[in-house]
Amino acid sequence: MNEVPEDICIFMDRETMAGSYQLFINGKKADQKDWYDVFVNDKNNQALNIYSMVKEGKNSIEIQMNIEKDEDGLRDPLYLWGSFGVTETAGIPLLTKQPETGCPDRHWCKGFPYYSGTMEYETCMKLEIPVTEQQVNCFDIKLGFQVPTYDCIETRINGVSLGVKHIRHMFGSVVGMFYRKMKTLLQ
Repeated sequence: MNEVPEDICIFMDRETMAGSYQLFINGKKADQKDWYDVFVNDKNNQALNIYSMVKEGKNSIEIQMNIEKDEDGLRDPLYLWGSFGVTETAGIPLLTKQPETGCPDRHWCKGFPYYSGTMEYETCMKLEIPVTEQQVNCFDIKLGFQVPTYDCIETRINGVSLGVKHIRHMFGSVVGMFYRKMKTLLQ
């Protein structure tokens, strides 16, 4: 980690660790009473702010568990959660300052390779499509990803939603009524 974000948390489902356990961040024991409820994916989410326990450089997370029953143990992943980016140095993930811009041109957005959530991109473009009151033109938007992208995307033009679609490369036909002669904002 080259910069410690103030809102860095461990995030998990309430049933991630079954049985008795202790969680250590850099050798410091996390107090189980410091976990708090959050709603990210569902009502069973909880988070623990670990800002005071992490440092610049290498950090460690250790879980000690007592397995007494078949259902005890680590059942789901723990996540780092907060406003930070991720880069890779010699194959090792490194937390960095959250990038302010990005381009979704690969399986992940550079700076957010393990990101899960909502990202918003926007660009301005000039469209040379004549639109008259008697004629409504349609056109296709090709998002131009360099690799196949399979995700749910909402596309808006000038603030008007065209809907949410599970896409591969193309959003489909767009009615020209959203077009502005000077500048068109694609989000």
